[in-house]
Amino acid sequence: MADSTLWVAAITGGTAVVASWVTGKYTARAAREQAQQSAAAHRQERLREIQRTAYLNMIQHLQSFAPMEWAISETVELPASEERTKELKRQTVAANEAHFEFLSLKRVIALEGTPRVKECTDELDHLLRDYCVSLERAADGDKDAPRQLKFIYDKGDEALQRFILEAGRALHSM
Repeated sequence: MADSTLWVAAITGGTAVVASWVTGKYTARAAREQAQQSAAAHRQERLREIQRTAYLNMIQHLQSFAPMEWAISETVELPASEERTKELKRQTVAANEAHFEFLSLKRVIALEGTPRVKECTDELDHLLRDYCVSLERAADGDKDAPRQLKFIYDKGDEALQRFILEAGRALHSM
């Protein structure tokens, strides 16, 4: 009888050791997978926050053009004069500086943004360049420049709305 008791104890002990080893192995695997999933979720949330910040900075910068455009539209409607020309040249410098700031924000979006949002910033970039060129033409006395400026500004507003829409889609799809 002692012989069978010894066998039962050995089998029970062996089974417990194997069960403990299997449980430990799968518990460690589950913990590792959970840690990887947690790290991936953290990276995804960090990327989303970086993109959100980049998009908000861009939107705020582009919306800061509105007061500048109002001042420009008032100036281009004034009768030709030396004072008007000086003011338009000053506004041209300010618009070019604002475009330069835009380019630094665009670079962040080029690194962190989605392809559709990048396309929107490219469109805005082209419009801003055209706006600055038309503003220079206005300062040089081009009679068609006020109409061009208004047209480009309106197109820019539409492009900004597309940018906002695409940025929202990008953030909500994450």
